[in-house]
Amino acid sequence: MASRLIAPLWLVVLQPIQEPPALVIRPAVARMVIVDAFVKDRGGRPIGDLRAGDFELREDGKVIPIAAFLSPASRNPGAAANAPGPVTAGGASASAEPEATTLVIFPDRHLLSPGGRKRALDQAWKLSEGLMARGARAVVVSEDKGLRPLTPLTSDPQAVHEAIAEIQGWATGSAAAADTRDALDDIKAMIESNASSGCDCVCALQQLIQRVRAYAGLRAMEAREASDRLTQVVNSFLGVPGRKSLLYVSEGLERQPGLQLYDQLGAICPAAARQLGSPDAAAQEFDTSEPLRAVVARANAARVSIYPIDGGGLRPSSIADISQADRRYVPSAGNDILRETNLRAPLNLLGEETGGFALLNGLDAGTAMRYFAADEQGHYIVGFIPGEADGKVHRLRVRLTAEAGARRHAEIRHRQSYLRAELPARRGQRALATLIFGLEENALGAEASLDRTDPSRAHLVLSLPWKALEGSLDSEKSAHLQVVMSFRQSGDEKSPITTREQEVALKLSGRGVTGEGERRELAIDVPVQPGRYDFAIGLENPVSGSASYLRRTLSDTVSRVRFEALPSAVAPVAGEETYWAQAARFADGEGAGALAALSTFDDKSFEAIADSAAQLAKEAQKCSACEARSRFEALPLKAAVLLQSGQDRKARILRASIGGGQPDCEGEAARTQGDALLGLALLQSGGPDFVAGYSVALAVHYRALFCLVEAERAVERGLKAKPLDPILLLVSGMVHETLGVLGAAPRFMAMAPALADPFLRDAAIARQRQTQFEASHRKDLTQARKDLLSALEQDPSLSAARLRQGRIEWRLGNPEAARDALKQVVADHDPSTLFLSHLFLGAALEDLGSLDEAVAECEVAVASKPGAQVAGIALAHAFSMRGETSRARELLAPLLSPGQKTQVNYYWDYLVGTPVMAEARFEDLRRELAR
Repeated sequence: MASRLIAPLWLVVLQPIQEPPALVIRPAVARMVIVDAFVKDRGGRPIGDLRAGDFELREDGKVIPIAAFLSPASRNPGAAANAPGPVTAGGASASAEPEATTLVIFPDRHLLSPGGRKRALDQAWKLSEGLMARGARAVVVSEDKGLRPLTPLTSDPQAVHEAIAEIQGWATGSAAAADTRDALDDIKAMIESNASSGCDCVCALQQLIQRVRAYAGLRAMEAREASDRLTQVVNSFLGVPGRKSLLYVSEGLERQPGLQLYDQLGAICPAAARQLGSPDAAAQEFDTSEPLRAVVARANAARVSIYPIDGGGLRPSSIADISQADRRYVPSAGNDILRETNLRAPLNLLGEETGGFALLNGLDAGTAMRYFAADEQGHYIVGFIPGEADGKVHRLRVRLTAEAGARRHAEIRHRQSYLRAELPARRGQRALATLIFGLEENALGAEASLDRTDPSRAHLVLSLPWKALEGSLDSEKSAHLQVVMSFRQSGDEKSPITTREQEVALKLSGRGVTGEGERRELAIDVPVQPGRYDFAIGLENPVSGSASYLRRTLSDTVSRVRFEALPSAVAPVAGEETYWAQAARFADGEGAGALAALSTFDDKSFEAIADSAAQLAKEAQKCSACEARSRFEALPLKAAVLLQSGQDRKARILRASIGGGQPDCEGEAARTQGDALLGLALLQSGGPDFVAGYSVALAVHYRALFCLVEAERAVERGLKAKPLDPILLLVSGMVHETLGVLGAAPRFMAMAPALADPFLRDAAIARQRQTQFEASHRKDLTQARKDLLSALEQDPSLSAARLRQGRIEWRLGNPEAARDALKQVVADHDPSTLFLSHLFLGAALEDLGSLDEAVAECEVAVASKPGAQVAGIALAHAFSMRGETSRARELLAPLLSPGQKTQVNYYWDYLVGTPVMAEARFEDLRRELAR
């Protein structure tokens, strides 16, 4: 008779595994980290006869002991008897059986043109065929309907060939080349439209720069989405044992989006080159290195080596383009080189940092296979025991010792880092591999059954033989197990995956159980939505290290009803379940796929979904612990708000791109829909905090686009939710400061429409207009000061608020108050305010006649940001005010010379900001939901 333990597991909030851990090779050394090192001589020939003592392993620059070692010779059955054998942590000999390699083929169809797809996939097939002949198992992964395998993990080359042939017929979507041509056409049109006035490109300078920035913003978004896709693939293979090789097929990403266009714009319009400085500095705004390095960290944690295949091959030279009579609009040979370097740098980064290599310039499969063969002959496995899990990325370096290096000149390629994560993350990823790829194991001899107890609940029963738990009892005669689950809706790879873990205890009965056939049962209740679900269930015995990972399917038929359904007034409407699934998927980090799926919901469908959610909210407000409240709290409303906002922002960037880079403040349906859901999200647990954070991000976004009226409205809505939130008050002060300095034409025209005529001749009306304009600015600056002082009342340590308060006091004609506030900021020694606090303090001291102090403050500002033009000009002005005109002239001459390469405009970032600042805040909100 089996005993049963009921352990409810409330999986109400969807949450992905955050960070995958380093590879675990076997339970006895569960914390060991494996590093694959590929050793060659300077001629590219493999070196396969080194010993463990020939290697030096460093973590964050410090030498650490090698706990396990396996050489190519020890894996080769024909190796000499005295060849160096494998060494384990305990010093005993380890198995020298060859380790199976898992080959993952992932074509990124979003970054492939039809020609590039054919060329790159043909190469991927030939490479996979050669690697499978060497014993690799392969799987082809697709992202056309969410992440899914097109093949099982297989040793059959024919199955892989058929999957690749299927992909050859898919639509592809690489828009970079077309977008580049469109941007150049727009630049040409802008310049020619001003040529009739004799102004050429100077009059359209800001429009031209904004057009390139719009292009760069699109490419940066493309890179982030590609990073999301790669991360999802890498995370899915953490649970697969052994070494993994990922063939990533694409036509490249731009590491510095817009780099080649900034370069060409400088050649077309020298005034742009003078304002922007170097193309590198201009393109730095949207640098994609950060998301790519996040992919590298996860790949290294999962022991995945990435081998990017460039589908672009040998791209033709632009010089052959005869479509443009004006050769200024045709990229030069130097610009082509810049473009190729920019596209391939991310591919090299992904390869080199993970121990793989990029296949560029149309490298043929035969040559690439020789590289792989050389890797195999020079492949060493080095293991070490890491420190305590801290969730941080640690750098790795494998080199020969000084003595061995003197004998052998070797080049070593290996993964450059690893992530010290907690074991629960490893268990979650192992369950993920079972769910997606069906990789089951059952060392514990577990049995599992799933059935539905009502439309929104599953009942899982796990059965274990008691013998599997012997040796794991604590003082209370209980065996403790770790249970982990991953599940998603059947047949829908785009649906979000839920992963949860819990420790459970199985207790002996009073008389004990010792019979060999005795089993124990564990029952777990799992809240789910209606429909069929695929489950992966993992059980691990932490004492023995044994584990079972099983895959089961939950039927959509209710077998036992435990409570009555909700009233029909809040029953799901058509498409509602799919919509919320996409919102939860977005929260889990699958932004690109969720945004694409959102386009399938029309306005009518959304209205029905929003009305249903509103009715559920109404029911939930009537109680504090009823079923309606539980269902309402489970709705991913906050994720849906972020998803709708993401669609709105993406559409706005596209419209700005089409409109020549002009600010686009108009909202579309997605924005209105997001606003409707925001009011409901406010009613959920943590709603006011979310609304406050979202309003901050949205206000920063609009402010960077110079949509100041919209930014003002966003922050006002946030303050209704949390009136005393110091960050909201700070951002409100920022918005009103920008309004007070630059104004907002749409708002001013609404105040005085009669004065909007640019051809005024009446002097009295012109004076009236100027008076109203100045009054409006002063009103905004006064409001900004009020907001910032309120923020400081709530949080006196907020240096950014005091910095802005000091600057506004100066603008309002209060230099003494400005000096006092800014001196306090300087005394705080906050690195984020160091430059501007000294710069602004210098201006206040100048107005007070303290010229020596003003010079000293400006000199500190210049020293903190060498080359910053605004600081150099301020210092020159201070010298001029002190009567040292020659000194001022010496400072200004290089700063204002035509060839001067300016750095970031720090003052403009202070006054307006950049879209990147807002996107970072939106991403923080999404990650917070994922926790």
